[in-house]
Amino acid sequence: MAEAHIHRDLRSLRKAKRLTLRALAKACGRTPGYLSQIENGNATPSLETVGRIADALGVEVSWFFPVEAGRDDRERGVIVRSQARRRLSRMYSFDTSELGYQDFLLSDDLDLGLTMGLSRYEPGGRTHGAPASSSGHICGFVLRGRVRLILDNDNFVLSVEDSFSFDLARRHDIQNDQGEVSEVLWAISPVRLDF
Repeated sequence: MAEAHIHRDLRSLRKAKRLTLRALAKACGRTPGYLSQIENGNATPSLETVGRIADALGVEVSWFFPVEAGRDDRERGVIVRSQARRRLSRMYSFDTSELGYQDFLLSDDLDLGLTMGLSRYEPGGRTHGAPASSSGHICGFVLRGRVRLILDNDNFVLSVEDSFSFDLARRHDIQNDQGEVSEVLWAISPVRLDF
């Protein structure tokens, strides 16, 4: 049942967003103690509370109720079916749809030291072009199309099957300056979704 896993998803997402219980509680209008009870599996939140938590974390309510069709308990924490991918784009501090791209989480378990995702860039789409606020490392692999990676003062064009890796503290931007959709598979370590 989906409710049985809200605690795990809430804790791992809150940590990936680098929020304290106190900060999340303030943002969603609940107490830190109550959120702690939810995270520990000692309280089942109402749908209204799940909605408030989702808004505070910048995700859709469906984040906590992933598509379960065709998925058994052995797959939980291991397998992400294509129809069950979670969209990351809403949780960032900027609007990715205005920039012409979307990010999808490909990892099911945010408690590992690594997370993997997929970025889909529309023609003219680009990232927000700023360094991360804390340390981490990103690796990427171009699956489809062509992208331009601007890293500090360097400019690189990457085509299908080209890859990259760099420290997230560097100023960076990824752009799709061609007329078709481009896709980049990426991995970040340590897990962080607080862009």
